[in-house]
Amino acid sequence: MKGLETTGVVATLQREGYLRENHTPDQFIEAVQKYRAEHPYLPPLHQSKLNEGQEAVCELCLDLGSVLRPVRKDGIVIQYELIPCTCGEQQRKEEHARWLLENSGIPNTSSRAFTFTTFKDIPGTEKAREAAVTMACREAKFKILLITGNVGNGKTHLMYAAAQGLSEVGVAVRFIAFPDLLSEARMNMGNQMGGIDVVLDKYKKVKFLCLDEVKFKLNKKGEIDDEWPMSAFEDILNYRYRNELEMMITTNHDISAFPPPIISRFSEGRICKHVVNAAPDYRPRVKR
Repeated sequence: MKGLETTGVVATLQREGYLRENHTPDQFIEAVQKYRAEHPYLPPLHQSKLNEGQEAVCELCLDLGSVLRPVRKDGIVIQYELIPCTCGEQQRKEEHARWLLENSGIPNTSSRAFTFTTFKDIPGTEKAREAAVTMACREAKFKILLITGNVGNGKTHLMYAAAQGLSEVGVAVRFIAFPDLLSEARMNMGNQMGGIDVVLDKYKKVKFLCLDEVKFKLNKKGEIDDEWPMSAFEDILNYRYRNELEMMITTNHDISAFPPPIISRFSEGRICKHVVNAAPDYRPRVKR
């Protein structure tokens, strides 16, 4: 039977007479159970998981991590294929979550200590925290969340925490600070293979975008007076709005500083949601 030589479990069971070549999945499970019942101590089937003489944890795959699944054609089994055993599902999820987090763009491992558990719940943070948790738990009815508020009151902390929560449930997140996005776009300005648009398209189309520290130059009236960066921001926001792609945004600006079309986006409430983190700056002060 094709594929048998790739797994030591099947070879052992066949060699010992517990399993025939043309077996069904149920017969395979029965053979494993019978083999274990008649062998008080299992052989070291997988050195990375078993010590010699120690019983396997998983009765189905004997800790090899894979089992055989029949491949049928017209109702007839034509071959078997190895598939991951369910016993390693949690470990695979955790490894995938770690990989997603490592490739999320969150700057360093110390930032990954910023979780909802370590977040300082002080007066003024309630609405921002609730909205971020709702997105991380996949319970949000809205797609785009804008958190405004003063410097140093935990907006980025909430974004880091949400990104980690999303990674844990298998959502690919892309984190970038807005000034870094602009720098990346400027560096690509002279590229004949697409220039700035290539950079903007990348952030338009990712699964879940975390755009931190959105900031612009303000004029004397307190209005945003930064044409090209605002154009880039609107380009990304409008694309994700039209396609209902998820996004978190943080900014120190009051929403009233933004152009009317953006304010309108966050006033309709169906796709976009705006919350204010009203807490003061609670970063520790260094005495001089």
